[in-house]
Amino acid sequence: MKGERWERDTIVRALSWRRWRWVPLAIAGAAATLLWIKPLGGLAGFPVFLLVARAFMPDERRARLVADRDGLRIDGKLFPRRAIAKALLRHEGPRTFVALDGRRRVDVEVPSNVEADALVRALGLDSESSVMEFALTDPLSGITVASLLALLVAAVAVAPHLGSVLGAILFLALAILVGAAAAWLATRVVLRVGADGLVMRRPLRRDVFVPHSSLANVRADDDAVILEPPKGRPLTLQVPDRGTNSDNAEKLARRADEAAAIARRILQARRAFREHASDEGAVAAVLDRGDRSAREWLGELRRLGEGAAGTFRTIGLARAQLFEVVESTTASARDRIAAAIALRTRIADDEKPRIRVAAERCAEPELRERMLRVLEIEDDEDLEVLVDEMRSR
Repeated sequence: MKGERWERDTIVRALSWRRWRWVPLAIAGAAATLLWIKPLGGLAGFPVFLLVARAFMPDERRARLVADRDGLRIDGKLFPRRAIAKALLRHEGPRTFVALDGRRRVDVEVPSNVEADALVRALGLDSESSVMEFALTDPLSGITVASLLALLVAAVAVAPHLGSVLGAILFLALAILVGAAAAWLATRVVLRVGADGLVMRRPLRRDVFVPHSSLANVRADDDAVILEPPKGRPLTLQVPDRGTNSDNAEKLARRADEAAAIARRILQARRAFREHASDEGAVAAVLDRGDRSAREWLGELRRLGEGAAGTFRTIGLARAQLFEVVESTTASARDRIAAAIALRTRIADDEKPRIRVAAERCAEPELRERMLRVLEIEDDEDLEVLVDEMRSR
């Protein structure tokens, strides 16, 4: 929501960057000690280790926090929005935190999930304003396991024919390393949660887009996020072990909490998608030029189209919704042309006929001609002329 602000006195947990000013000096002192007084080198290295370790330990303190689209201010010091990659709800016993991850990690304690949502909205990190990525794992499928076993069997069969014991051993070791790397890569998944659906990115496979409309349910089960289609087998994605120094029960609890937060984020995005899909007023508001110049408005439409081309919107509309506007018989001429301009940023060849067919169905000659010009214009100045013609119309 534009102009939204969140303000509260609360607990914040973050690294104290003031200590870092002493770390280079301490390291330089330790290096000098190692060079000139070698017997004392080990003794000098121990306090340096303690100092560096302490610099990595976060401080927890009460502070005045103000959040808006510029970022998070902690007692007046700005933690800029561009440095925050994602926000995730976390629970630690009875306490609730919003974990802000990016160039720096900051945990903000909030009294409830409602306050957490308000903080995330104020920062522009909510499901309607941003795309969020999560690193998860996908258990190995039967086909993948069979392929890896076949690779190992082939390596064992080939090794005796290499002519030397050392060569056979090195070959088998290489085959095992390649198989282990392939197995590890096969389980890696980056899940991108956007306003119109999910994209699953795997290193060894093509990206898969799953629109919100094709999911029957999303839920968390222990440390797993389960995506349930209307028909067929559900997809289970697990939160990986982050390698924290905690016992197994605490690690599992942390992963389960993160899985619940990811499922909640997806459900929020689905709800926002359904609301916008049925709200023509919201569509018109996003495409409205307002008081912007032709160049500024074209820039906004291009950014919208870039997000849509990746199957995500970042400022208000999904790709499917843009095509709905172009093909709509009730949307205004300006909105239809604006949606076509947004789509042309990265439009595929097989998508262009949809705009041409929509233009040919227009009874109004000027609208038909301008929609076709959107596809044909290559020069930005000509596109600005078209935009100005729309305003004068």
